[in-house]
Amino acid sequence: MVCPRCEQGEIAATAIRCNGAGLFVCEECEATWIVESEIGARPFVDLGTHMRSLGLAPTWDELDARAP
Repeated sequence: MVCPRCEQGEIAATAIRCNGAGLFVCEECEATWIVESEIGARPFVDLGTHMRSLGLAPTWDELDARAP
């Protein structure tokens, strides 16, 4: 799915390594949603902002790809 924010990147299904929580993150602009059905329908949060709010580093190193 193409990101509704930047219209350039693909949305990647990911999981936070330390707790397994799912996230959907644009590979280009890092717009982030927690629930897939809310992509585009609800405001996004920046990946770095979300990760810092959890006490984690604001990097992709904290994420694992999830199987489709």
